[in-house]
Amino acid sequence: MISLSQQIAEDDPRIDIEYKRVVKPEGNIKAQEILNKVFKVSDAYWRGIGKIKNSGLAFKDRYEGYDAARKFQLKITESIEPKGCICGNVLLGLNLPPDCVLFGKRCTPLSPVGPCMVSSEGSCAAYYKYDIKRRGREREREIRGKGEREKGK
Repeated sequence: MISLSQQIAEDDPRIDIEYKRVVKPEGNIKAQEILNKVFKVSDAYWRGIGKIKNSGLAFKDRYEGYDAARKFQLKITESIEPKGCICGNVLLGLNLPPDCVLFGKRCTPLSPVGPCMVSSEGSCAAYYKYDIKRRGREREREIRGKGEREKGK
């Protein structure tokens, strides 16, 4: 609130990251110690992207009894994107959601096709929600402006 008040008073809108007031550059050392005690770096599969070397965590041998995948003999495999879905490219920043032929047509938050549309935090779901609102407001202004111009004739 202080930052916002200062920005308003100074007529200087900007984005300030305030985490630095409570989060130190080295992070939470105690939490890191616990994580390092229990987990080791491992390869991981990422939905829409595939396997990335050393990008995940796995239980160390001493704690493998807590590993549900091992306990229930689950086989983690690479996910396959549905035909036409470009979620992987969206996640990698190579495409925007509207570049996908499925976006907003066959793939919507109520009927998701790819993983990026499944949760409300997914990149496609967020883009769908907020871009639709933005385009709706732009269209509304356009219609209102046209009406105003016609009244002036």
